Amino acid sequence: MTRSVKIFCILLLPILLFFLLVTPYSYINREFIVDWLGCGCPQVDADGNVRENYFSANSFTAIFWLSVAAAVTVFSFFLSRRLIYEYKIIRLLYMLAVIMLSVFISLRFTESMMWN
Repeated sequence: MTRSVKIFCILLLPILLFFLLVTPYSYINREFIVDWLGCGCPQVDADGNVRENYFSANSFTAIFWLSVAAAVTVFSFFLSRRLIYEYKIIRLLYMLAVIMLSVFISLRFTESMMWN
């Protein structure tokens, strides 16, 4: 492999973190977090009033995946500083692509794991 192909593969490694975490998080979410925080379904109190704004497994899932997106972005930033140090415009484009891709993936994972 040429040096540029190796660098490209290394720069894609942080994105794999999403796909490595999806199965364990889905299991933990289903087995533990929903029991602990509730499913996000509308809750009715003793008087029959619907309680809307509360922290649930859906909120926890959104925070978790956005934290993973932030970690991927920070890790990618340090990788880009070490591997693409000569070309600042390419590093900037890489970081913009990582941020957009990380936010997109975390939003899709959050949507797919929402409890109704």
